[in-house]
Amino acid sequence: ASGGGKALHATVAVGGGKYTVNPGPVWAERVAQELDYPITVGMTGGFGFAPVECPQPPSCTNWAMGGARVSLHPGIRENPDGSGQLARTIKEQIELHLARFGGFDSDEAVSVQGGGNDVFHQLLSIGALVQGGLTFEQALASVVAAMASAGAELAGYVKDDILGNGARQVVVWNLQDVADTPFGQRLDPQTRELISAMTDAFNARLLGGLAGTAAKVIDTRQLLAQWVANPAAYGFGNV
Repeated sequence: ASGGGKALHATVAVGGGKYTVNPGPVWAERVAQELDYPITVGMTGGFGFAPVECPQPPSCTNWAMGGARVSLHPGIRENPDGSGQLARTIKEQIELHLARFGGFDSDEAVSVQGGGNDVFHQLLSIGALVQGGLTFEQALASVVAAMASAGAELAGYVKDDILGNGARQVVVWNLQDVADTPFGQRLDPQTRELISAMTDAFNARLLGGLAGTAAKVIDTRQLLAQWVANPAAYGFGNV
């Protein structure tokens, strides 16, 4: 659903979609399958369709939305008039869950992952920052600082809004280095270096903010780096 015009128009025609090319379940659904837990998307909408909350709790607990940022709008491909994709922020996703269920049960497994869409947004904002009066160097520093703030915010939401509302089994995925993804590898070296700096700034504040909490962190940045460095060991022929 995130590709070119044909894919976008097909997504609009059916009222939405999900980020998979298989087609098949996305990672949140696969985790739920491994835990033998039925999971349903908590809200649908976008592309001109009004947001609708899932009518059948308690399985309506997958609030993940493609394009969503940690705390700010617009998300990626999110339009003010509702013609783009539905991209409630992670902060708003947590609020939706709390409004519906009142909190988290101690035996629930809660998974949180974000930051990638903030990278994309900040990359796109550099030109506007320069046009607004910043030097190019100041603009680069600004987007790195914005990513650090997003990491700190996400840590705060996990501590205050998730752990603080009863969750005891919380897994947080840090941000993989987008410079190592196929998208990143086609960019120039300077942009890739900037992306890595943004990733590190986000992760440092995220990990620092979660230190001493019950949240378990999965280091996806290190995992992706391992796969890229030695793809054959993980069954990949081309990374």
